[in-house]
Amino acid sequence: MTFNVTVSAEGYNDKTAEETRTWNKPAPAVWADPVVVVDDAVSADGFLYATITWEEGGDLYIDGEKVEGVASPYRYKIAAQSLQDQEGAFFCQVKGEGRENSNNVRVGWNLPAREATYAPAPVLNWDETTFTMTATLSNRADYEIVMMRDGVVCDNPCTVAQTYAPQTIMFSAYTKKINEDFNSETVYQQVTIPAKEKTPSAEPTISVAEGDDAYVITGNGTGTVVMYDAEGNEIDNPYTVVRTNEQQVIIITVENTDADTQDEMFKPTSKTFTVIVPAKAEQPTVGQPTFQGYTVDGVTGYGVYIFPSVPADADIMYRVLVWDPVAEDWTVRNDWTEYTGAEKEIWFENNGEKVRVEAYAYVGENKSETASYEFTVETALNELMGGKTVAGVRYFNMAGQEMQEANGMTIVVTTYTDGTTSAVKVMK
Repeated sequence: MTFNVTVSAEGYNDKTAEETRTWNKPAPAVWADPVVVVDDAVSADGFLYATITWEEGGDLYIDGEKVEGVASPYRYKIAAQSLQDQEGAFFCQVKGEGRENSNNVRVGWNLPAREATYAPAPVLNWDETTFTMTATLSNRADYEIVMMRDGVVCDNPCTVAQTYAPQTIMFSAYTKKINEDFNSETVYQQVTIPAKEKTPSAEPTISVAEGDDAYVITGNGTGTVVMYDAEGNEIDNPYTVVRTNEQQVIIITVENTDADTQDEMFKPTSKTFTVIVPAKAEQPTVGQPTFQGYTVDGVTGYGVYIFPSVPADADIMYRVLVWDPVAEDWTVRNDWTEYTGAEKEIWFENNGEKVRVEAYAYVGENKSETASYEFTVETALNELMGGKTVAGVRYFNMAGQEMQEANGMTIVVTTYTDGTTSAVKVMK
């Protein structure tokens, strides 16, 4: 830089002196511009870099911000490669004490898009024996595979139940991304499953439980069993036929439908059975039991025996009632009890009570009419011991069997001319 300087001064005798001199001022010091070289390609880590060099002692500024703690040369990370083309620019400058700042250098850059990455695609494997589709990815258990059946997510493996109609199913699968840009491509496989073989329902059977009072008929089958009578009306299963006095011919149709029947692919199998229900065994006529009173000493009390009539081996039930003079009605003292035979005596103390003994005989479910025997204990004793005229005497053992004469413990039944009878238990 050149400067012209003129100096003037007033001297002696009012004379003025002037002198012009030329001076070159040195230019101020300036930091050299940084040198920036942008890489031609993306580095292995996927970023675009630039190498920046500058004079030692200066500080590097990028886009107006000081870059701390770096030295020349410096690798500047510009941008990461993406799926779109990119371009841009940044500014570099060197600053420092004692010098002027360097120029703020503009650096432009271009970064082409990278190819997209996808997760590895799975492989579909169809087992036509078990009707199972499996999606696999070799040696990559870290990936998650999504399987779909006709567009709906399903289990992996996915097993299809065979039906009685053929099926066509589209399976698809893809792998979810981990570090990739996208999930894998979706792979597809369509399969056809043949119809399940049609098998007729098993033929039904019946079982019959034969009872004295009823026959119970049960229809049997491998699936749903329905029974019908001769008129085609549905009946209960099991079906009970009560035996009557006449033979019955029962016609029953049994229908069996397998449990896995679908869409009428199976037709029920039916079979008609005839069951003969015989007439109920004829029940014997059971006569009313008879009563016999007896006394041991004529004072202490009065006993009653009960004998079957027809048949002689019929069983007997009895009960004892006493007269309630206040209520003017009979009250039960001992309710219905089985009478075990001649060994069982019904004993009443001599207390003047009015007593009724009721009894009926039975064979199976066939019962006689109820018979009754009423007496007052004291009056009955008097009648037995009253010196009536004897018309005849009969002897019975404790089992109620008649004997020719008294032998051991014997019941002596005396018939009087007035038609009354008495019984006395004696030992001979």
